[in-house]
This record gives sequence, C-alpha cells and structure tokens, in this order.
Amino acid sequence: MSDKYGAFMGFGGAGEVWRCFYSLRLDTYGKGCGHDCAYCYAKSSLDFRRMWNPKDPASASWEAIQRKLDAAFDGQSRGKVAEALRRGVPVRLGSMSDPLQPKEVSLGMTYRLLKYLRGHGHPVLIMTKSALIGDDRYIDALDPKRTYVQMSFSTLHNGHARLIEPMASSPTERLAAMERVADAGIYVAARYCPYMPSHPDGYWTGNPIPFPHEPPQVLALSSPEDVWRLAEAGAGTVIAGFLRLSPWSAKWLKDALAIDIRKMFSGKFERGQLHYSAAEKRHYFEALKHVCDQAGIRFSVCYDSDDHYETFRDLWADHEDCCDGRMNVEGFDARIELPSA
Repeated sequence: MSDKYGAFMGFGGAGEVWRCFYSLRLDTYGKGCGHDCAYCYAKSSLDFRRMWNPKDPASASWEAIQRKLDAAFDGQSRGKVAEALRRGVPVRLGSMSDPLQPKEVSLGMTYRLLKYLRGHGHPVLIMTKSALIGDDRYIDALDPKRTYVQMSFSTLHNGHARLIEPMASSPTERLAAMERVADAGIYVAARYCPYMPSHPDGYWTGNPIPFPHEPPQVLALSSPEDVWRLAEAGAGTVIAGFLRLSPWSAKWLKDALAIDIRKMFSGKFERGQLHYSAAEKRHYFEALKHVCDQAGIRFSVCYDSDDHYETFRDLWADHEDCCDGRMNVEGFDARIELPSA
C-alpha cells in the first residue's frame, strides 16, 4: 500500500453530495485510520478491497494540497471545488479518516492545513475522536470565529470505548479536550455517532423482534443521560447518528463485544447496510432531544439514510442544516449548487 494517496479533496458521494450542508471534504490521511473503530463506515468500504491499513495509513502530499489550494484561492483553477473554495464554502476534515489520528503526531499534516486555512480566513469543520485538538498548539492554529469542532463519541464508557475504538482517545480525554476548545471560544458539537441502541428494534415502539429461544440482548453503551456530561464539557449541540451495520462492521463489533448485534436489527437493508426502523430511531432521538432541551443545548440528527433523511428534519435545531453550523459559526452559511442525485 502506498504511503501517499491522491484523492484528498472533493465532494461527498451519493445522497451526501446534495444533502450535506458541508460536503466539501478534505482528508489529510486515507486508506486507513489509526483509530480503527469497529463500526467505521470507511473501514467497511475499504477493508475488503485491501485498501485499509490502520497501522500505517497513507497521507496526502502537503505540497499537492497547497498547490491545489493556492491555485483555487488565486483564481488560477476551475471546477466546482475551486469555485467552492473561492466562495468560502467550509472545508470539512475527517470524512474518511480522522485528521488527528496518531500519525498526525509525527507528520503534522492537519496542523499545517489548519494554519494555512486560518491564514486565508477560510472556515473549517473538524470531525475527530482525538484529544489532540485540545492541545494549545492546535487551538492556536484555529480561527475561533470560523472553526467548528465536532467531537465524536459512540459511548462515554472508557472500557467499552477501548473495545470498539481501540486507538482513539478515551471518552474522558475527549471530554477534557472539548472543554479546552470551548473555553477558547470555538463552537463545539458532540457527535453521538453511532448512537448505540439499548434494545432490539421495535422494543420501544410496540413491534419487537420475536426471540423464541433467548431473551433480547441489551446494550449499555449509549444513554440520553450522557447529554449532561457532553453539555458540561462545552457542547453547544448534540448531533446523533444511529448505528447501521454492514456485514463487516457487524462481525467486527461481535468480535469486540462478544455480542451479535445483528440480532437486534429487524432486517431493513439500504445500500448494503442494516438499519433500525424509523419509528424506533425516533424514540431514541426524541429521548436525546428531551435531555438536550433540559440542559439548554441544541440537538440535531446527522444524515441517516436516503429513506430517512426527511423523516427527522423536525428534530433539527436548524431545519435547514443538520450539522447545525450555519447559525452558530461565522462563514458556515456559504454554499454552492451541486447536481442532485
């Protein structure tokens, strides 16, 4: 596997390209991620193609990144990406690989990029599971007015996290980093993605999966009460995205937790992934929103699936932006028209 890769900047694929408010993404690392989360969508997409190396992910060339950005900002290049950059469309870091994964400590690729974007006054969205974002060096590289940090969680239990996110910062470390970033005046959201269901599909909505030979499995990884800790750490918004399973992520989670989570799903497939029913997802989302309302913070639902995209719009704090950046971070209202699916 090459230690470099070329497809580091572009727009998201499938429905994301026209549904996501921030679909202009730039990945400083690829073909793997040092966090190696068991449920990772990118890992599911690349591992069976032998394009996933968590021990030594590839890195983009900083020279190539800088050339492309310089040409866009100087007006020398054409195309949708260059146009989006010139119009100030926020750059999203962390779509297919964490921009602050362990390899960043030695290479500093994302650090260079953050300093570059701050120098150009360009808005940036950072999605990460790394406490590195809370280091003074990285905070100093961010423009407090034009940076949006989304810290990701699947659980706040350190022990459980170590099983399914083996190389990511612990939830406790992430919460501490969130607090430091928020204290620096940077808007922070907690991404509860994936939110892990506690009971089988249909349990809360009156149509449970039959279990003739064994009791239903119960998970204790995610809870609406976790919102209080997220709020205390400075989260202005909680963004929830429900667990979905590919055949590979189902196996990896079973290996990590010794539980066959597939048995909790009712069998709804979309794009090769198992999903919970919309009614059951809504139960969990509404429970999260209720605690967010009590805690005085905002709530939203991340792009869930093509079928369910509109289903939960009424739960978004900003009904036009599921990431909830437009009303909270300067420069996050810039968009560019893209072809529909």
